[in-house]
Amino acid sequence: MKRKSVYKQFLKYNVTDVFDVVMNNRETAWRSDLEKTEIISEKKFREVFKNGNVTEFYMTKLEPNTFYQFEMKNKFFEGTWEGCFKKIAEEETEIIFF
Repeated sequence: MKRKSVYKQFLKYNVTDVFDVVMNNRETAWRSDLEKTEIISEKKFREVFKNGNVTEFYMTKLEPNTFYQFEMKNKFFEGTWEGCFKKIAEEETEIIFF
């Protein structure tokens, strides 16, 4: 079964700052569900959850401050995630995640 979700939000932050937070796979202490994140290569990383589940990610497209796409999979699902980042004003960014 295929499913598609869309999340759209306006944020009162600079587009570069928003993009940098989304791209940061090293600082995940705020994620209470994660045991750790393993950086495999420039384009590949894994999230290891406290319950033992692992999700693998592989970056397929990157346009700084504009677009980020990756493939992801674990034992429950696989799919594609896309993030679009649009500068609305100096301190306002629209994000759309698919």
